[in-house]
Amino acid sequence: DFGDEAVLVGQIAGDFARGRALAEWPADVAIGIRLHRHVDAYTDAHPGVLALRSAFDPSLRRYAGIALDVALDQALASHWEAFGAGATGGSLHAHAARVDAVLQRGALRAADQATAWPPRLELLRRALRERELFQRWASDEGVDETLDRLAARRPALAPLARCGPEIARMKPAIVEVASTLMPALQGSAEARLATLRA
Repeated sequence: DFGDEAVLVGQIAGDFARGRALAEWPADVAIGIRLHRHVDAYTDAHPGVLALRSAFDPSLRRYAGIALDVALDQALASHWEAFGAGATGGSLHAHAARVDAVLQRGALRAADQATAWPPRLELLRRALRERELFQRWASDEGVDETLDRLAARRPALAPLARCGPEIARMKPAIVEVASTLMPALQGSAEARLATLRA
C-alpha cells in the first residue's frame, strides 16, 4: 500500500471508479486509482499471465482474464509471506486489519467532505471485515465463492462460475507466474507512483 492511506483507498476504489478524469475523487485518492489501473495493465500484459490465458480451456478463454485475477489473488493470499509481506509488512491478517481501518477512515472523511464514496466500496469494506475475504481468497472455496459472485453480476459473466476447475488445474503454473510477476510488479508500481506524484 506504499504507506499512503489515500493511495490504498484509491487502489481499492479502482474497481469502482469510472472515467479518466476522476474529478469527483480527492487528488491523492485519484493517484491510487490510476495506480490500480497501471497494476491491472501491467499484470494483463505480463508474459506469464498471457501464457496462462492461452492455456485456459478454449470454451472459457474469453473469461480467463477475470478468472486469472481471482487466481492471482489466491496465489498472493496463500503465499503471503513470499509475495506480499515484503511489500506491505506483517501478516495477511495484519494487512487485512490495516485495509479495514484505512477504508473506515476514508469513508468517514468522504462523509465529512461530501465527496464520493461508492456504495459498492462500502459493501466490500464490510465483506473484507465480516467474511474475512483476504483470508478466504487463500482457499479453493474462497476462489469458487468469488467466481460465483462475479458470475451473478450479469448473465454475460455466468460462465465464470465454471472457471474454478481450470484455476485448480493450473494452480502450480499460476503460483510460478506469481513468483516472477509480484516482484516485477512491485518495482513497476513504485516507479509509476513516483511519476503520478511528480
